[in-house]
Amino acid sequence: GPAMPRLVPPRLLPALLLLALPATLPAASPDPDPAAGPRQAPVRTLDESNFERLTQAATGATTGAWLVAFCEGDGPDCRRLRRLLARVGGTLLQDAEDRGTAAATVAVVDVESSPWLGKRFGLHALPAVLFFRKGAMHPYVGEALTHDRLVRFAQRGYASSGKVSVPPEPHVADSHERTFMLACGGVAAVSVVLYAVDLVLQRGRGGRAKRGKKAS
Repeated sequence: GPAMPRLVPPRLLPALLLLALPATLPAASPDPDPAAGPRQAPVRTLDESNFERLTQAATGATTGAWLVAFCEGDGPDCRRLRRLLARVGGTLLQDAEDRGTAAATVAVVDVESSPWLGKRFGLHALPAVLFFRKGAMHPYVGEALTHDRLVRFAQRGYASSGKVSVPPEPHVADSHERTFMLACGGVAAVSVVLYAVDLVLQRGRGGRAKRGKKAS
């Protein structure tokens, strides 16, 4: 019979695995890789209020490439992942300086406090690592998260992991906008209550006026 249509391009299959497969951390801490250097880089903390502003992942990527780990809460795994990223970032910085190039920025997102970011990038299994570069995101899939593997992934391995266009940023109100919207909602609710009370009073006055006319 006729060949079945190919629904998912093969190049996207690795990227789609991030929907179901979490990355894993080695049991030992600190990371035992002997090639890991002592230098550390600052690990940025990203959330719903600053992710797009700092990374520009979907709006131009003029701030360079970003290696971003997504975890949940502030448990041991997230703390170990942050320490690992600091060392990965240090190695990336040193290599970039030696080559005269720009290094990727390393960062962490707590999906528990920023759930919209998890939904935006379709993350259903944590921890997860995404590499953002030139308007595209590349998911880290496969082996456990170690220093050497993440360095290789950020330097060249991302190119073979599958590429997906960065989803556009949904509008997420900041704290001031939420306060303003709550205030507007409160005013609207009070207005509705006052309007209802006024209608009841008007009907009451109208009924008493009618009864007075009949009595006279």
